Amino acid sequence: MKKDKSKIPAKILGYLKDTFEPGFLFELLGTSSVNGQKVYDIEVYLDNTILKLRFNENGRVLERESRDAFPPDTPDI
Repeated sequence: MKKDKSKIPAKILGYLKDTFEPGFLFELLGTSSVNGQKVYDIEVYLDNTILKLRFNENGRVLERESRDAFPPDTPDI
C-alpha cells in the first residue's frame, strides 16, 4: 500500500486489505461529491491489471473498471 492512508476512510482500507492479496499497491486519485455524498476514486495496481474503483464513505464500491497495465503493442502499418 502507498499514499497518505489517513485521507481514506477505514472501511475503504478494510475492503482493500480484505479483497486484494498482500503486496498490492493503490493510489487515491481524488475525492468528489456525487449527489451530496463524498466519493473516493482509487486505483489498485495488481499483477498486470489496473482497477479503478469508486467508493462511498461506507466502503461500498459504486463503480469498478479494469484495464491492462501493459496493453499489447499494435503493429506499425
